[in-house]
Amino acid sequence: MYEAHFGMLERPFSLRPDPNFFFVSKTHRAALTAVEYGVTTDAPIAVIAGEIGCGKTTVLRYMISQLPPDIRAILIAHTPQTFGELLSWIASNLGVPYENRDGVAVFQDIVKVLAKGHSAGRRTLLIIDEAQTLSYRALEGVRMLSNVNLEQHPALQVVLVGQPELLDKLRSPNLVQLAQRVSIDCFLGPLNREETRDYIWHRLRTVGAREEIFDAESCDIVHAHSRGIPRLINTLCDLSLVYAFAEQQPAVTPDIVWSVVRDRQAVGVIPISDRKTAESRLKSAT
Repeated sequence: MYEAHFGMLERPFSLRPDPNFFFVSKTHRAALTAVEYGVTTDAPIAVIAGEIGCGKTTVLRYMISQLPPDIRAILIAHTPQTFGELLSWIASNLGVPYENRDGVAVFQDIVKVLAKGHSAGRRTLLIIDEAQTLSYRALEGVRMLSNVNLEQHPALQVVLVGQPELLDKLRSPNLVQLAQRVSIDCFLGPLNREETRDYIWHRLRTVGAREEIFDAESCDIVHAHSRGIPRLINTLCDLSLVYAFAEQQPAVTPDIVWSVVRDRQAVGVIPISDRKTAESRLKSAT
């Protein structure tokens, strides 16, 4: 809609998780480093947690794109509710027959395929997104899978990714043995003010646009009302570009961002705050 007007190759603030737009904040870098360390040191289970919209899925996509060829990644994005469903997803990815078969037999065949890959010098990484929705029984099944060793190496390394509720589940007395096998854990937090500016400008540069389309003040308003959550940043910035295009402006102005904020507040997408109070808060933060 507005791409040609601003000299962009594509929309810079789409909500889809695209590793080409990956921005490495302090917490994202820590998460990537932690998982990379876990994979190279045979950690059985790693956990990445974070609030809704903080970029967990984007981190996953980027991480998978950077894996060496000897590591096979199985990404389960539609989280199964039972251990049987989880086994079916894994079996499907590994080419193991699972329909109308006993779960124990499927489990044994999965281990055989993993062992064959291990003998050929390949490792398998199971990544479960939205893992907070897994049942306790399914999570216990994850522990069983991670407990299978081949020549003192885990047959399957696991990365659990989810909202903070995942951490609450792992603290449950029912999952003590699973929690003890978690070697790596990290939490993705929101972007700070400077990171929000850099994030916005990074995405603009990625699509060939000028950074000046959003000046520092406009970025700071976006940060104040998105609370540094990337998904909300994208929503506010995308709409700001739409409004600027509608007015045939060459760039986004602070007034345009405030217009977007008011409209988003009206439909309950972001908390309501008085502009004068918000501006005072922004000035005090400088």
